[in-house]
Amino acid sequence: RRAFDHRAGMSPEARTLLAALSPCIQADPIDDRVCEERLLAAAQRSPRSAHLWFELARHRWNRTGSSTEVIEAFERALEADPRFALALFSQGQALAYLGREDEALATIERCLAVVPGATTCLRDRVWIRAARGECDAVEADARSWRALAPEDAHPLNYLASGALARGEPMSVVGE
Repeated sequence: RRAFDHRAGMSPEARTLLAALSPCIQADPIDDRVCEERLLAAAQRSPRSAHLWFELARHRWNRTGSSTEVIEAFERALEADPRFALALFSQGQALAYLGREDEALATIERCLAVVPGATTCLRDRVWIRAARGECDAVEADARSWRALAPEDAHPLNYLASGALARGEPMSVVGE
């Protein structure tokens, strides 16, 4: 609600986004359908706005789950800004949830090319590779993830699982 009080100082794109989201922010009850219609209209009026296409994709995903329409909106965001890391990460997840793992991995590779230290992209690559049973690749990624985020315990779980799968003794697994 404070955003509405400060909209005069916002960029035109931010004001457009705020107006499009108002049925989801100010309405009681929230009107997701109108919000989506406004986001779509705003994105179509500004086809080079990566942010508006991204917000449309996120809104659709939150509303209905991963779908072709969500992927298409993320793709439009990436056409506008091919280095939009958050859109790459999100599109990779959406593709994975649809079972389009090869496309998801390709998108995740693009994310990591843009931001080599993006542990969220690396985490999703580990998750997909683990589901595929690509143990060596999972371990290599888990080691990279651990080096990038030493405070994160999640890569240790993947490393321990790999050691268990190889039949390593518990003393090795515990390391």
